[in-house]
Amino acid sequence: MRLATDLVDSGVDVLLDKWELREGRDTVHFMERMVTDPEVKKVIIVSDRVYAERANSRTGGVGTETQIISKKVYDNESPDKFVIVVTERDDEGKAAVPAYYNSKIYIDYTNPDTSADNFDKLLRWVYDKPIHIKPPLGRRPAFLDESESVSLGTTSAFNRALAAVKEGRPNALNLASDYFELFVTSLEKVRVTTDSDEDVLASIKAFEPFRNEALGMVSALIQYQQPEEAVARIHTFFENMVPYMHRSSKPSEWRDNSFDNYRYVIHEMFVYSVAAFIRHDKLEALGEFLSRNFYVGGIEGINEPISDYTIFTSHLPSLERINNSANPRKLSIRGHFLSEGAKTANFQFRQFLQADFLLYLRWELNPSRTYAGWWPGSLLYIRHYDGVLEVFARATSRKYLLRLLPVLGISHLDSLEELFEQYAQGKRQLPQWQFERLSPAQLTGFSKLGTMA
Repeated sequence: MRLATDLVDSGVDVLLDKWELREGRDTVHFMERMVTDPEVKKVIIVSDRVYAERANSRTGGVGTETQIISKKVYDNESPDKFVIVVTERDDEGKAAVPAYYNSKIYIDYTNPDTSADNFDKLLRWVYDKPIHIKPPLGRRPAFLDESESVSLGTTSAFNRALAAVKEGRPNALNLASDYFELFVTSLEKVRVTTDSDEDVLASIKAFEPFRNEALGMVSALIQYQQPEEAVARIHTFFENMVPYMHRSSKPSEWRDNSFDNYRYVIHEMFVYSVAAFIRHDKLEALGEFLSRNFYVGGIEGINEPISDYTIFTSHLPSLERINNSANPRKLSIRGHFLSEGAKTANFQFRQFLQADFLLYLRWELNPSRTYAGWWPGSLLYIRHYDGVLEVFARATSRKYLLRLLPVLGISHLDSLEELFEQYAQGKRQLPQWQFERLSPAQLTGFSKLGTMA
């Protein structure tokens, strides 16, 4: 009676036998209404131990009611129409429910302390307002329609080598070399085989985790190994990647798209590697690294078998075509994508810009300048950073400057002064992007170099 009263107070029109049946009324007909009357939307069966026993034995009025209801429950007709409210448990602590209802969810009224919460649950069932509502079906994830991601299969070799390098194990250098060799041979997996410039761009973006992995090994070698050993392994690593940047004898690899992604990512890794030397304050090792030449014999379109580090910068026709179709065009399409790619790198973009500037300046200071040159495509974005670059700010110290000069390929500051005078007189051209032009004297803080102890 209390439950029925609470339901009525909550706006539920309840049909209860004690309220509806009078002397002379047909009890069986009343029971059948629970099944046959379309206006009866919900049926609550209150079950204690006595009710459950009578229902199972089919005795008395409960037995009659059970015969009427059980078939509907067994047949799972209108599954949301019937619910049992359990008010007692048996001697084993199990809910006192009729056998026909054993596998279905009931509302537990056996604990007075939770009766308020369970009444709310019952009301939600009556009004079809469940607590947990299935959210609307969302869109199919876009990545499912993308081509399967490519794995270089280098992760295990990287983890073994990285641990060995950091822990100074005797086999560390061999494991690092094995990793680099596997990385290089696995690059064939990311070759672009279509004529789509967008596929080149997608390949560059997808390569970022592999870039970060390889740079992690480069940084570890620089930080934990002897400088000459680190330089030797890193130099060999980049030398072995050079063939991917150029046409091979295969006709299928004559299109720009077959190697433009390689040109981009290998150049990017090279500049970040220079940044790694600087970050770990290994200027002497960096000077040695940049002074080494790279063997490029047997590569289509390259006449000389030896090149300096400028082999790692080259024109990217596919990105230029993308830029030409864009509105507005980027002043430096390579610089734009380098700045975007830096967001997932383990370096600040300013560190990349500094390394790119050093590579450009070293080339400009090279008296022979017999190779192709270094185009600093990222340096348009150096305008976003005010002041002197860190490595030159430190070079106000004469001691630090003496360490920096070999990185620039010079032994005296006079060479830098002469270069800047040639810029000022118009004898040498600076990189320019419309109205944006480099200011090397400002970036180097030239007037203060070597002025402090």
